[in-house]
Amino acid sequence: MKRLMLVAACTAVSLSLPLQAKVSAEEAARLGQDLTRLGAEKAGNAAGTIPAFSGKLPDFPKEVYTSPGKHLPNPYKDEKPILVITADNYKQHSDQLTAGLIAQFEKYPTTFKMKIYPTHRDGLYDERNYTNAVENATRAELVDGGNGIIGAFGGAPFPIPQDAQEAIWNQLTRTGAFFTDTIYDGAAVYAKGRTQLARVRIRTIAPYQNLNNSLDDFKNMVGYQIIDDILPKRKAGEVTLIHEPLNQAKNPRSAWKYMPSTRRVRRAPVVAFDYPVGPGGLIYADEGRIFNGAIDRYDWKLLGKAEKYIPYNNYDMDNPELTYDELLTKGHINPEPMRYELHRVWVIEATKKADARHVIGKREFYLDEDSWNIQLADAYDNRGNLWRTSMQTMVIHPLVPGPYGRLWVYNDLSRGDYVVDHLVNELDEAERFDRTPLDLDYFTPQGIRMNVRR
Repeated sequence: MKRLMLVAACTAVSLSLPLQAKVSAEEAARLGQDLTRLGAEKAGNAAGTIPAFSGKLPDFPKEVYTSPGKHLPNPYKDEKPILVITADNYKQHSDQLTAGLIAQFEKYPTTFKMKIYPTHRDGLYDERNYTNAVENATRAELVDGGNGIIGAFGGAPFPIPQDAQEAIWNQLTRTGAFFTDTIYDGAAVYAKGRTQLARVRIRTIAPYQNLNNSLDDFKNMVGYQIIDDILPKRKAGEVTLIHEPLNQAKNPRSAWKYMPSTRRVRRAPVVAFDYPVGPGGLIYADEGRIFNGAIDRYDWKLLGKAEKYIPYNNYDMDNPELTYDELLTKGHINPEPMRYELHRVWVIEATKKADARHVIGKREFYLDEDSWNIQLADAYDNRGNLWRTSMQTMVIHPLVPGPYGRLWVYNDLSRGDYVVDHLVNELDEAERFDRTPLDLDYFTPQGIRMNVRR
């Protein structure tokens, strides 16, 4: 606990306590003053190793704005590491490392390393995201024991969180694009050296992020998603439709599947919790974007803030000149193009309830204070052993705009296998946010039937 810079208002808040509702107008007035309008501390740290929040985008060449889908160049490409952490010196920096990072130094002492770069706190969202977040601060509330929220739209629902449930809801509704339509690759890399590749087209529409609407228009659906399988060939043509309600304890996630062999759309099993998904089926449904879905199987504690080395400004990980063979090295992703920076993070602990079922017994999450994205997470089995560690790389994307989670990397520390999802290096285009959104009728079982038969 000495590693945590505890925040008095929210330290170790047990969810057995009464739930907090909203914050006062006086407290909300801090947003835009000593806090950013998303709730981060504006100032840097006392040591000068974390700068103040800049509130601007990095400098990108003009063609980034005129050529949507172009792989982003690295705006910090001329910077050099200020520190390289290896198995020889990681103990000297253990206060800034998570248990999962330490475990990788110990498991892969000759190959795993972390290149630490100067910290940048650049990033600018749409002005409406900030306006909504400020308004949410005095109107958003937890309902149904923390499993749902009301009074929130279009920005962080709880920019000044009072407990862990509020903080994790900021992750579940993190600021992002309203509509995306992109092809992604994924890879399962096995300890014995074999790599299994997958390719999908994903179309997602997120009504919570539709900044042309308002709270009055929002119908409590976080998102709709269509996943078209392209590779491997044995799965080509399969289509999965997912409906993501805001309150998944009250209204569970729904899924449908189209199978080319039957040419029918059928209701699919609930794709949630510890249902195996992803390349090789090596990750669980609620590990997408490191954590998603219902929160009712865990007890949640907000432990405060800490300074940790986290993946940030990872433009080089998406470089089209970097092949998958070069990136997907044995045991763990190639550490050479990886970039880590020292940032303040919220620390959340989730412990499985005694009467709940899940293969993960305890989870620790590290949320970037500037974006509410989970950057690192550790998972323990039901015997209390550290089992899995995951991370999400980050870029500041000028077309979202703002901080945007990119690759999801999941390491099984016991087996030595790992998964990387949302790869774009060997694709002609990177992510697209500019295409005309599809009508919601498309995101229905009937819409799937009509479009796969065309």
